Amino acid sequence: MTPTAALEFRDLMCDMLEREMFTTQRVVAALPAHGHDFRLDAKSRSAEDLAWHLVSSQIWFLNSIAELKFDPERRPGKPPETLPMVTAWFAERTPPTLEKIRAMTANQLLTELDLRGILRMPAVEFLLFAHNHAVHHRGQLSVYLRPLGARVPSIYGPSGDEALPKTQ
Repeated sequence: MTPTAALEFRDLMCDMLEREMFTTQRVVAALPAHGHDFRLDAKSRSAEDLAWHLVSSQIWFLNSIAELKFDPERRPGKPPETLPMVTAWFAERTPPTLEKIRAMTANQLLTELDLRGILRMPAVEFLLFAHNHAVHHRGQLSVYLRPLGARVPSIYGPSGDEALPKTQ
């Protein structure tokens, strides 16, 4: 990847991640006040754990990219007490974290990072990985909603419960 391509890809991904933040907030906010310990299977995360993993991992990934190091010790700790506080936590941290990435130079973006020996690639490419990771877990969380008696918000199109939201 050329330096120019890295800068353009960064800008594209940061814009996308900022838009996706609102969809993630709607899915987390759709969880009802009851059933936070609900699991689809004994091997599954609870609804509450999955919601926190979704938002905290997104912030951890983005901060790790900006800092050019994946440090498991820097993962966010315990979640806030309520789901509205979880969505507020996420909304508060996403824009400044994306600004750190938008300030990165092409050389920084092209720095190879190692994610726990699992993946090695330039920092800029981890933006797509962070996006895909969030989409994956947001999809899992959306599947929890109907069994909990909640409505599924629109994600990339209208759901059976909600029309498309107005443009953010």
